[in-house]
Amino acid sequence: MPVRVLGALHIAVSIGELLASRVQSALPVRASQWVTLGMHVRAWRVLLADDAARTDARTRSHLSLVVRLMEALLAQHRAGDEPDLEAWEAVIPTITAAAAHLNTFSLQRRKAASRLSC
Repeated sequence: MPVRVLGALHIAVSIGELLASRVQSALPVRASQWVTLGMHVRAWRVLLADDAARTDARTRSHLSLVVRLMEALLAQHRAGDEPDLEAWEAVIPTITAAAAHLNTFSLQRRKAASRLSC
């Protein structure tokens, strides 16, 4: 299970960086990207609810924080109030910290985890 959590964190960071980058470049987040984010958030919530996901507490903690922030942005979008640059910039430090945590793992392990994630 730790590999699944690591892979999920890798995907969460990648999606967060991509979407934040779009907003920072004054590009809108596409409807399909919001749908994809919503699907991943649901899958990550299921993974985080699994007791086996607790074996790697630090990685799980980073994933949980990123998921909560992404969920808040998604809720804001669903309410018809598109998250602005300020909202995304508030998320970036958490995504950066999660990315730094990912970098503590070997490249080989991160690649393997990203192939086996949800």
